[in-house]
Amino acid sequence: MRRAGLIVNPTAGMGGSVALKGTDGVYHEARRRGARPTAPARAVRTLRTLRSLAPDVLVLTCARPMGEDEVRTSGLAVEALLPVGDPTTAQDTRRAAVAMIERGVELLLFVGGDGTASDVHAAVEERLPVLGIPAGVKMHSAVFAQTPEAAGMLAARHLTARAAGLERREVMDVDEELLRTGVLAPRLLGYLEVPRDGGLLQRPKRRASNEDGERRALGRAVAAELAPGALVAVGPGTTAGAVMETFGLDHTLLGFDLVRDGTLVAADVQERDLLAHADELHVVLAPTGGQGFLLGRGNQQLSSAVLRRIAPQRILIVAALERLASLQGRPLLIDVDDPEVSGALCGMRRILTGPGRAAVYPVDAPSVASVKSGGVR
Repeated sequence: MRRAGLIVNPTAGMGGSVALKGTDGVYHEARRRGARPTAPARAVRTLRTLRSLAPDVLVLTCARPMGEDEVRTSGLAVEALLPVGDPTTAQDTRRAAVAMIERGVELLLFVGGDGTASDVHAAVEERLPVLGIPAGVKMHSAVFAQTPEAAGMLAARHLTARAAGLERREVMDVDEELLRTGVLAPRLLGYLEVPRDGGLLQRPKRRASNEDGERRALGRAVAAELAPGALVAVGPGTTAGAVMETFGLDHTLLGFDLVRDGTLVAADVQERDLLAHADELHVVLAPTGGQGFLLGRGNQQLSSAVLRRIAPQRILIVAALERLASLQGRPLLIDVDDPEVSGALCGMRRILTGPGRAAVYPVDAPSVASVKSGGVR
């Protein structure tokens, strides 16, 4: 029986929906604001995909809340190696990773974001193949699969010796304290060995080097398209932020600001604020640089619950031409937890690229169905 390891960071991603830019060091504040765990469900999605493709896998994991319950729910064989605290800590992740190396797992799966990736890297370095299941707010690293289902498929390929080898991929992290003050300063921590498959892995986050002038022009173009009186949620990132610059307003780099007719209504809003206005809300969204994610990376405030109440035509997608060109024809991606929401947003979508310019470009959401149809090659 093949052996895989699993570490679930149960608090990963909780800070996103409540506008905390992450959960490192602010778990209790996230809970106070009403944040709900999302990582466990994403772990189950990966494990169910793995079980459908490679059922004879033993998963070595931690006691609840760091993996045991999720493996049992999936139906895979499980062995819990060690107890952990509640709430869990970075040290729990590192101890678990070392224990799994000692027990000879062939692949270590972890559920989290950049913070969890950095903890795994500190314990593992390049001694063991690793694969991240995306669940965090900060997602700059290149060690994650595109979706939980993609992680399950790639894990199955590796464990059945059908993967195309391993590759070294970047582990990045961002100082959350600086991020909460509006300063984005990602740093390279090192590399992890990851199963090779560019079609299922997330690419590293990048910012195009020469797009500032184009970005400002795009901001003016977006402002001109907004209907008078419309309540608009301007999303994260420098591209969407150009709209705020056009209005002479400060922008929340990793958050949503509400504006109406060029006037700030509310800054750095939470999921509950977007829900309160969802029936009238328009949204300005820009894909992440290099990765091409439209939803599911750094914008968890725009949850499935919010998106269900926003017609697709009220979502304005914006991207500088250079950013679209950098994708080399790869689609923009959606990674949300509701297949119906994903399906409504997929297809050929209009992308505003500048004054008087627009492109029609594909948007895709890698799903359980598409993963299963690929089989284990």
